[in-house]
Amino acid sequence: AEYMGDHDAGSFQKILRSSNVRVITTTTIMSSFVRKYSAISGFEAGFIQRLFQFVPVKIGVPLAVHGGEITFQYSLHTIPCVSICATYAGKRIAFSGDTCYDPVLLGEMSKRGSIGKGRLKQLLAFDWSSDLIIHEAGVPPIHTPITTLQQLPEDVKSRLYVIHAASSAIPPNSSLRRAVEGQTVSIEVEQAHDMKAEIIDLVSQITLYRELIRSKASIRAFVQSVQARAYKEGSVLFSVGDEPDAAYVVISGIVREQSADGTSVTAQYTVGDFFGELAVVVDQPRHADFVCFTDCELVVIERTKFLSLIADTSIGTTLRRVFSNIVDHHVRKLLRRHSLFAKLPSSLGVQVEAMMVQKTVMPGERLWARGRPVEAAYFILTGALECSFPGSSRPAYIAREATLLCDTDAVIIAGPATCTLVAVEESSVMVLPSESLLDLFAAVPGLLVLTVGTQYSQ
Repeated sequence: AEYMGDHDAGSFQKILRSSNVRVITTTTIMSSFVRKYSAISGFEAGFIQRLFQFVPVKIGVPLAVHGGEITFQYSLHTIPCVSICATYAGKRIAFSGDTCYDPVLLGEMSKRGSIGKGRLKQLLAFDWSSDLIIHEAGVPPIHTPITTLQQLPEDVKSRLYVIHAASSAIPPNSSLRRAVEGQTVSIEVEQAHDMKAEIIDLVSQITLYRELIRSKASIRAFVQSVQARAYKEGSVLFSVGDEPDAAYVVISGIVREQSADGTSVTAQYTVGDFFGELAVVVDQPRHADFVCFTDCELVVIERTKFLSLIADTSIGTTLRRVFSNIVDHHVRKLLRRHSLFAKLPSSLGVQVEAMMVQKTVMPGERLWARGRPVEAAYFILTGALECSFPGSSRPAYIAREATLLCDTDAVIIAGPATCTLVAVEESSVMVLPSESLLDLFAAVPGLLVLTVGTQYSQ
């Protein structure tokens, strides 16, 4: 989860680089966000809105999330921002968002008629009784004066972390703590977390594995087959040559795929990523060491249970095709060299590999013709293809290994190719049909944004 305030460039970046992003906010803030990034990016507002799932909320009305509730209130800032109160198992976390909490200044604004009495009451009603408080500070009147936070009772300050303020801004001996970048702050709850619901939610966001939870019966079977386990940083999950005994999904933390001596990291797996399933399906020894780079919580699905879960699905066939691509054509290694595919979450990387089909093309064979429909994109494994622009002064381009040839504009509008693509020597390519490419763009909108207006990329 990420907070979308006025410093929301990171949120837009996450939307572009991730899949199935859900943005939970008010309609007012969403409209402001879309207008802003439409102006910055040059893309139409309607196009930007198709890049993510918008979940609208109403101010003051709790939103149910995995057994807890999140309530939003508008804060006071130069652009629309919200504060958030999250409740779970009787515990509360209050987050101020960008705001100016200064009772004296707010009272003066109310007297001048700048804010109404109802707005004043709401702004003064910030939940200082929460078990954990994360509050901003900065230069008034658009931020909360640090002096206001200094005057809070010691009991409140013991539950408070200050953000949006430099270390030098916090006076010595003030009892105020500054939240450190990368620091995890948490509170203990007695009620068990609804882990099963979270796991189902994770799997539902991965197109390749949605068949595992396609019905109530399959959800029940899935839940009964999985276990959530905690691992410490440095834990070795399995090593090169080990027999495949389970498949895994990351709930939290980072798992690295690396060489036996730890000097070479070939892949990294984060929240929502599957790993270890290929070896289970094809019954092959593990090809690398998998180590917890941080403390991790993982879903573990034992081999026999995983095979049983996918028995009546297309998942097994898809994974075998992926394995064939990897073994015979080193697709995974080449894809990870490519600037676009290297940004994909690991599970989506497997999905791309499953979409592709290997093909050998001979010298002079034409794959696209300018003015004709584009049926596929091509990723070069070996050989060379020429991308030319007949009738134009634009020079031809010779593409070689690890280059993606993708006439995105033509694919999106189902229109004619903007260039001609011909093999200049015998070449081995992976073919990505236009229909599959559209599915990929829908899953990772950032790939579409980065390839619009281009015919090739490396």
